[in-house]
Amino acid sequence: MERMMHTKGITAWIILFVLIAACSNPKTNTGTTGNVDPAIVENPSTASSPTKLREMAPVISLQDSIHDFGTIMQGEKVSFALPFTNTGKSDLLINAATASCGCTVADYPKDPVKPGATGILNISFDSKGKHGYQNKVVTILSNTVPNTKQIFVRATVEDPNDHH
Repeated sequence: MERMMHTKGITAWIILFVLIAACSNPKTNTGTTGNVDPAIVENPSTASSPTKLREMAPVISLQDSIHDFGTIMQGEKVSFALPFTNTGKSDLLINAATASCGCTVADYPKDPVKPGATGILNISFDSKGKHGYQNKVVTILSNTVPNTKQIFVRATVEDPNDHH
């Protein structure tokens, strides 16, 4: 019993030490340099931050967040390049681009996009096994506020065997 209490005491001290070390990390960004801490990418609560963070954050500006391929034949693989501009005040860091299904894939810039610079999202859709109207969602996770942006990819997939 005494040994278990001693172990709990040591564990409590270790946790306290880690918390103090994490809070006193000199690399923590205060936002005064114009850069946004990449950890913000993972924090959805930053979307409601009313402070300087929102003012200094990068912004993904898209000409259009919906792309419609129109009517395509089943089995066709189609793709498009979607340009975007960082209209914010700090470097844009895209952490991930995920799709609502495996048939849609998005490739994104891995390097920071400077304020005023343009980047390209390459999005492809594989209609194999699909039929009828398709509406897929690509979600971009980045260090913007809010930290997600959605792009809608649509197509009407026809079975080539239906056309005799």
